[in-house]
Amino acid sequence: MAEIRTVFLEGDPTSLGTSHGRLLAEEIRFMAEQADRHVFRRVGAIRGIPLRLVAQGFALVMGRHIPPPIREEIRAMARESGVPYANLLLINTLDDVLNILRRLAPRSPHLACSSFALFGTRSSNGLIHGRNLDYHFRGTPLDDAGAVARLLLKEATLFIYRPSGKSAFLSIGWPGMVGAITAMNLHRLSLANLTSYLRGTTPNGTPTAILYRRIMEEASCLREAEQILRSARRTIGNNLLVGSGREESAALFEITRDDVVRVPPRDGLLVATNHFVSPELARRQRPYLLAHSLERWERLHALCDRRGVGVEEALRFLADTGQGGKSAHPLAGVANEGTAVSVLFRPADLALWLGRGKEPPASKGEFAPIDGAALLSRQRGNSGELGEAGESLGKP
Repeated sequence: MAEIRTVFLEGDPTSLGTSHGRLLAEEIRFMAEQADRHVFRRVGAIRGIPLRLVAQGFALVMGRHIPPPIREEIRAMARESGVPYANLLLINTLDDVLNILRRLAPRSPHLACSSFALFGTRSSNGLIHGRNLDYHFRGTPLDDAGAVARLLLKEATLFIYRPSGKSAFLSIGWPGMVGAITAMNLHRLSLANLTSYLRGTTPNGTPTAILYRRIMEEASCLREAEQILRSARRTIGNNLLVGSGREESAALFEITRDDVVRVPPRDGLLVATNHFVSPELARRQRPYLLAHSLERWERLHALCDRRGVGVEEALRFLADTGQGGKSAHPLAGVANEGTAVSVLFRPADLALWLGRGKEPPASKGEFAPIDGAALLSRQRGNSGELGEAGESLGKP
């Protein structure tokens, strides 16, 4: 099994960004070029140039809402890697930017993420939290036949963050990215976000990945995570599934620019895909609802609706390509052509399993067991370090 590129970052914001830029300079430049190629150049020069200018404008507006320490981290990365700050800012706000631009084509069906949390009698050994992150542009002007999903699978990187004065956390992301969308912190909180589109987006807020990084750095329980979400300026529709190993519980936060609805678990079970389930937000979202999201939710809920689920069984849920309902839509499966990241967290002991499929879906193949506790506790200097994680760490 291939080893997992692992980057250890420690210290103040300048040290974090400098280390990131120094260790991954070539990869950051590559990812910046790929973002430009797969988004802006793909629609041609006539449309691509103005589209990039608009996107850059949105990114700059959101940049004003990024906490100053993280802005300094991005600036330090820019200085060290040679990639302009504006380009890195766009990389770190791209999900929000594309969601805001989605108002031009609101029915574009490129959302196919899935996540679940099981605890209590549902799980055989404490809270387990699974997530598939899917990214592709099927059915949109950016349709790339799955190239983005393959790129993100290949370039996935495990970041170990030890920021000065804040909680240590690990995050599965990509070179140049400083936010957290698939992550777990030293307080045994895990999180996974899933886009959930509806009208009413704005660039005048904190980018979602940066907001969720704040949870990793600052929160130690579900209540504190909720407080951070409610107190922030928010940009787009999102589902955020947060697990707490210390509390042996989980919560689904349905997020919009103007609201945060907490969806409680039912008998130790939570499932989320790319739509809202709370009545008011579901009503607002109805004109943009994607049928395959409902079918994926039904399939995943049916898989999870049992007792005593262990790690091996939960990993099979993430690899499931079956479909709920009657649709033959390729995105109706929990594992599908866009699944670029597949992870199972067991937050109580900081363990995780990362899908290492060679082609999407990432969950179709072996999962590498990773001892997060060992990684987060290792003492490092402020200069950062590039390493590898995987089977060499032993099975959690």
